Amino acid sequence: MDFRILGPVEVMTGGKQLRLGGPRQRALLAYLLLHANETVAAERLLDELWFDAPSGGSAALQTQVSRLRRILVDRIATAGSGYSIRVEPGELDLERFRALLAEAGAAEEPRKRSQLLRDADALWHGAPLAGLDVPFAAGEAAALEELRLAAVEDRIEADLAAGLDGELVSELSGLARRYPLRERLRGELILALYRSGRQADALSEYRETRRALDEDLGLEPGPALRELEQAILRHDPSLTAAPVLAEVAAAEPAEPSPTRQRRRIVAVPAVLVLLLGAGAFAAYEYARFGSSPHARPAVKRPAAVAASTTGSSHTTTAKPKAPRVRRVVHRKGVVVRRQPTKKASTIAQAPVARHDPVTTTAASSPRTTPKQAVATKPTTTPKRSRWRTFSDDFSESAPRWTMWNVDTEGAGATWTLESGQLELALLASGVPGGRYDQLSEGLGTQCRFNGDFDARVAYQLLDWTVPTGARVQLSAWIFPDLNSDVARTSTLQGGESYWGDIGPTHTGRPTSDTAGALRVTRTGGLVKSYFLDHGDWVQVNSARAVGQVMLGLQLFSPAADWQQKETKVAFDNFTVSAPSMTCP
Repeated sequence: MDFRILGPVEVMTGGKQLRLGGPRQRALLAYLLLHANETVAAERLLDELWFDAPSGGSAALQTQVSRLRRILVDRIATAGSGYSIRVEPGELDLERFRALLAEAGAAEEPRKRSQLLRDADALWHGAPLAGLDVPFAAGEAAALEELRLAAVEDRIEADLAAGLDGELVSELSGLARRYPLRERLRGELILALYRSGRQADALSEYRETRRALDEDLGLEPGPALRELEQAILRHDPSLTAAPVLAEVAAAEPAEPSPTRQRRRIVAVPAVLVLLLGAGAFAAYEYARFGSSPHARPAVKRPAAVAASTTGSSHTTTAKPKAPRVRRVVHRKGVVVRRQPTKKASTIAQAPVARHDPVTTTAASSPRTTPKQAVATKPTTTPKRSRWRTFSDDFSESAPRWTMWNVDTEGAGATWTLESGQLELALLASGVPGGRYDQLSEGLGTQCRFNGDFDARVAYQLLDWTVPTGARVQLSAWIFPDLNSDVARTSTLQGGESYWGDIGPTHTGRPTSDTAGALRVTRTGGLVKSYFLDHGDWVQVNSARAVGQVMLGLQLFSPAADWQQKETKVAFDNFTVSAPSMTCP
């Protein structure tokens, strides 16, 4: 059989397409194929295939499984309370796609690498998982599209290495217009134009990229693009020479999986490193934010540390050395990238439950402190065994720049790492400003979360003279245009309260807490916000929202609320768990 999910879900046998049932049956098949040869619990399938629990409960799922089994016969198996699909090697198009990527990564000759990547792209026959309106579809489809686009960028890189400059200009022009904020594509186009003898057009393209980034995001081009512009202006001979290929990175697999080595263009050593892919995915997603005053993610980093973001787990004085070799793993249709970590900041396999039950009474149980609520593992039985946990207890002397971005708006907002905590401060002399007219300091995750997640952080108010006009916030920016958060607020309009803001729903609850914990989760497309009250997680509000998520920690005040009182908060033990995450 030939199973296809890189486009509409299809099954071919003997050169003929099998007639599948309706969208729900196709969604069931697609989800089982995404987890081929694994047993998927019935409870998990119910969460992933229905936004709201079906009236028949598990019987509705059994009906869909029975109908699919009549088509695929012995391919669908029952194991305990779960189901699986048996897929032989080479039968699934996604598996063949990843295998070709791995083979291309191992190929030394650019033209061979390019051909293998073209063969991989030929496996696509439309938008992935097209026509499926179920909880898992949007996140998985976005991850698959990102995987395909990264492979296209790799293939173009190989073509550039092979000297196919003029032939690429037309294709790159179209891609750059379709993805205007994807810096790696823009850099490849600029290089192709310059090598084709079109220096003026190359510089014009750089200026257009800079304008787009500034107008849409308030950002400057990344270091690689800026260095490329300078190299063009000085007619650096390395730009026209045969490039040296360097292998760049990502992560180790959580389980055995094919690997490949991605190639990037590198000019003369110690002069110009064209890591055109760095932050491209983040820039592409940032372009689609909404305009909420507290929807802006943290995207800037201090200039003093920008040069230290090489992926090393320690910041040291840079010394010339050979390019580091890492591995890229394409797993379950997602590019999973893991940065080297230290004890304080980790991405690790952990059997984390999808969500904790929100308890309503705790009279007979020991009270949970905010730190315990964040740092300890859930005590409930995990629904999934392959969730990963990204955590930071802020015990280091500087933020992990491979994991965080920092952003400041207005004048007079600062961050420090003190006594194992992240302290954010708004000075009394601070002046709101920036794109959203606010005084703000915050950190945002570089990792993105496509589906379910569970994020928590403990906080403590340090300088907080009521009212301050400020918010202590755990944010979940959901692309393309939705902001979600849970906050401890002090505003003239709402007084001292916990505040949940998810999509169109806004809810506040009065409080006098000076320390606590904040939490945002998503389960099957339903986003919920919580605060910790005497050991219990209390839900503030909820709303349905799908799309890729970036998380952030913020202390901010809109200009209309700012009381010009020094305000400080300490964050501790940030953690987020998810079945999949994409990290630059």
